[in-house]
Amino acid sequence: MKVKKWSKFTIGKRIALGFVFVLLLISATNLYTYFTVNDGVNKLNTITSSVEPTKEVLNKFQLLLYKTKLYTNYWIANPQDNLPTKLKLRTLVGEESGDLRRDIETLQRELKDPIIDSLAEYGIAFERVTIAIQDQIIANLDEFEDYNDIIKTDEASFFRTQAFQEIDNLDTKVEYLIWKTNEDSAEMKSSMLDSFSKLGLLIIYLTVAVLLIAGVVSYLSTINITRKIDLLKVAIDKLGTGEIPRKVNIKSQDEIGEMGESVNDLIDGLHNYAVFAQEIGAGNFSAEFDKLGQEDIIGESLLDMRVSLLNIANQDKKRTWDSNGQSKISSVLRNESENLDQLSYAVIRSIVEYMNINQGGIYIAEETSDEVNLRMTGCYAYDREKLVNKNIMPGEGIVGQCFLEGKPIHVSEIPENYIKIGSGLGEAVPTALIAAPLLYDEENYGVIELASFNNFEDHEVEFATKIGEIIAASIASVRNTEMTRKLLTESKELTNSLQAQEEELRQNQEEMMATQEEAERQYQEALKRADLSEELANEQLAKIGKLQDELAKVNDLYERLKNKK
Repeated sequence: MKVKKWSKFTIGKRIALGFVFVLLLISATNLYTYFTVNDGVNKLNTITSSVEPTKEVLNKFQLLLYKTKLYTNYWIANPQDNLPTKLKLRTLVGEESGDLRRDIETLQRELKDPIIDSLAEYGIAFERVTIAIQDQIIANLDEFEDYNDIIKTDEASFFRTQAFQEIDNLDTKVEYLIWKTNEDSAEMKSSMLDSFSKLGLLIIYLTVAVLLIAGVVSYLSTINITRKIDLLKVAIDKLGTGEIPRKVNIKSQDEIGEMGESVNDLIDGLHNYAVFAQEIGAGNFSAEFDKLGQEDIIGESLLDMRVSLLNIANQDKKRTWDSNGQSKISSVLRNESENLDQLSYAVIRSIVEYMNINQGGIYIAEETSDEVNLRMTGCYAYDREKLVNKNIMPGEGIVGQCFLEGKPIHVSEIPENYIKIGSGLGEAVPTALIAAPLLYDEENYGVIELASFNNFEDHEVEFATKIGEIIAASIASVRNTEMTRKLLTESKELTNSLQAQEEELRQNQEEMMATQEEAERQYQEALKRADLSEELANEQLAKIGKLQDELAKVNDLYERLKNKK
């Protein structure tokens, strides 16, 4: 699947570029608005924190100048002591002039303005005037008697004239400062209003520009997208009906182009799906296939299907291998069913060759008078000098343990001295070993042992177990055949012996019957002659009775021999 390149000039980028342009306009307007408002706020703060306090101090200053003249005239014109107005002059010269000085100093600390500097200069001059009034007027006309002194009153009047000239001069200067302050305040307010007016016009222009840009971008995007979407719609409709259409030809460096590439990738993917499914159906499980991506569910399902079919094929192959192996071993067993040793060698050779392993052996259980041992009756690829005629007791080694437990044993770690596989290059310990019991009809006839340099798979262990059952059945059959043959031989020998005894008894019977008949004949003749003595007669009768007893025994033995036959 193709990797989408972020360097393409996509629709999103175009829209983003338009938004960036609009944002730049808005940001510029916001910056202008910010600086305009900030400038207005600064001007307003200046008016609030600088102009207004300055105006307040100037007005206070101007009022003090007026009150100074008023209270000074009143002091000179009224000789009475302790009048309220005269007390106010003392307060003005002392406290109020000091308050004015402190207010001016506060403005100087907080504000850096030439008007404040001028105001401070005027404040110092006013302070000198108030000191002079204190020294030349208030001090000279402090008592009632002082007003009767023409020199003091003249001096006070003369100084008042000079002081009032200075005060008028200061008043003119303060008046100018008040006018200047009001002028600056009006100018700042006008500038602030002008900035706000320009800001309103800029916002209107920006709104119009944004609307125009949005309209142009929308129109161009609509024309550019509609045609390409129609092509994609046709291809997608065909995909929806199961048809694999031709690839769409959309050469565009935007999202529509990426969608076209995705549709083309999907078309390629579906084509690959079809080809891969056909290969799997034909049994080619090694066919190459690449998923469209990590989340390709169909591709993952196809790969899972291949794994499942491959497992089924492998299982069928193993079953076929197992079935063919059993058939081959069964055929060997049928052809070699007369002699147990010949059968053992033939079958173990067939097993070793069929399983393509290195060596194997068969151990048959043999009973003696007081014990059972396992005798190796057949081997293939073993060191025959070392292992032929080998006998193993039940429970001894892996073979003896397998016989004793009656269960197959699969060993992948073999002791170094347990068994070795020899070749022209030397000897080596095998990698794996199987010992399977020869079980048939719940009777254990022995053990089959197989060794290999390669590990045995589970189906091979199962095959060895099944072969063990088949071999056990064949051994049971061979033993039954040998037993039957032995019984037949013994039966023939017994029959021949019985026939010889029967013939001998028959001859004895005939002889005894002839003797009995002769004795009876003689006895009858003696009776006829009547010349026999009583002793001779009894002797003949005893002899006849004895012959009759022997004849009865012979007849009984003859009948029993006939029954045995």
